Amino acid sequence: MPELVARHHASEVCRRFHGHYASSLRQHGQGVTELIERWLAREDASLVTCWNEVFSSPTLIASGMDNDAAVHRGVSLAVHLSASGEPGEWRAHVRRPVRYRWGQVLLPAWRSITVRSDGSEAVLAGRGDGEDDEIRLMHNGVGWLPESGSPATSLPQVGSPELPILLLARTAAGEPLADSLPPRLEAVPQEIVSAWQEALAFIRTYAPIYAPWVQRVVRQIALLEATPGLVHSGSYGNRHGFIHASAWARPISLAEVLVHEASHQYFYLLSCLGPVDDGTDDSLYYSPLVDRKRPLNRILFAYHACANILRFYRLSLANGAPDDGYCATNEPVVTGQLAQLGAALRGNPALTQVGRTFYPGPVAIAC
Repeated sequence: MPELVARHHASEVCRRFHGHYASSLRQHGQGVTELIERWLAREDASLVTCWNEVFSSPTLIASGMDNDAAVHRGVSLAVHLSASGEPGEWRAHVRRPVRYRWGQVLLPAWRSITVRSDGSEAVLAGRGDGEDDEIRLMHNGVGWLPESGSPATSLPQVGSPELPILLLARTAAGEPLADSLPPRLEAVPQEIVSAWQEALAFIRTYAPIYAPWVQRVVRQIALLEATPGLVHSGSYGNRHGFIHASAWARPISLAEVLVHEASHQYFYLLSCLGPVDDGTDDSLYYSPLVDRKRPLNRILFAYHACANILRFYRLSLANGAPDDGYCATNEPVVTGQLAQLGAALRGNPALTQVGRTFYPGPVAIAC
């Protein structure tokens, strides 16, 4: 079901964007609207293609978006569709130089871009504030590779070839994050890549059911500078597939981050079907995770993540994970948190059918 929901949501958002802003795109280029129309006619788009921040509703259909913003969003969409294998030729120009991402390839800062691609080979021409660039890209079955000497940069990624996860330093992470978070990493050294590879290997070995489950919905990780004794992470309802996380921690901690944030991604994904509560319960309930009272939908949000973390702990314990007692220590803590959160959800008539997907019962674990 997640694939169908993501595909339907991406198509509807894309269709609305095209309906509102096609004329702006035609004024600032050629072929972009045709590319979008061809993609909309497809019925086989993958979850990896559709669950991406370019399809996040506020990103594409923000009310009152001016021409410059609309064209920038349209170019981001066109780059993503082309990098996802949609063939075609198109060109566009934007007001300010922008560094777009073509799959795992970070392009130079360009004001204008021309693309010719058959889905496996692509030639990109662009102009920024300096000389013109031409970049040739080849898809090797795993990802896109720029030819030697290209001004484009290959970004580090982990996971499987079919389900890659990009690791993003500051220059590749797009829009800014909250000021309260630690600074974003300036570069991604190999030891950081290895740490995330080890986290995924931990999941594959000791909680294997979560390996593809995580990789289907976590597409990009904006890496934050590590803070001793703390592991930061977070997801965004308006940036599908995008999370932030501390760049480094021991494998069990990073594995927990992936399961935790994947839970939130599934919550956002299935919430595209409709609200999780009908609005009739306006009470606030205590959440032990944030030590304050929260509305019902946020209690459900926290419960779903905790339920999956508890299952992750129990699978790891059952499979003999070498975690220095981490899971055994935290398992009763999360069990207690679930009991507190579940008290607000059990039998609550305000939960919709979508909401009950995440809380089908006090001992069930959703998604």
